[in-house]
Amino acid sequence: MEGIGGAYWEQNAKDRKTPGGSLWSGCVFPTVSLYTMESQFTSRPEHKNEFQKSVVFQDAVYPDAKYCYMAIATDEQNARKAALTTDLSTYSSELVTDFILGRASFDDWDRYIAQMQELGLDELIEIEQSQYDKFLELSK
Repeated sequence: MEGIGGAYWEQNAKDRKTPGGSLWSGCVFPTVSLYTMESQFTSRPEHKNEFQKSVVFQDAVYPDAKYCYMAIATDEQNARKAALTTDLSTYSSELVTDFILGRASFDDWDRYIAQMQELGLDELIEIEQSQYDKFLELSK
């Protein structure tokens, strides 16, 4: 096999074959077989071929550049969110288990929400809202 740019590589390019398999020389590394793209579509049902072609030949789509900003939380916000979500996750997981086992009733929903507010639900929402507001500000 010649180096990159030799006749071997040029012929593979003309045949629309992928040269990955020959790069590994049959060793234990993953290989890519030399298949033409058309040969991959001959052994499958047509509806699968159409889907595969739509994936392979799709146009690149780029998001609107003005929405490519992230609002990153401060270290204090991250620490507080971690503390709040730990307690809230524990409580909500236990509550779901109680609902499933019939030990809790949806009639007491307001009490459950009040307990979550005591654990810091409103503060967590406030932190998340501030990050979203910052995102909207950066997106203008």
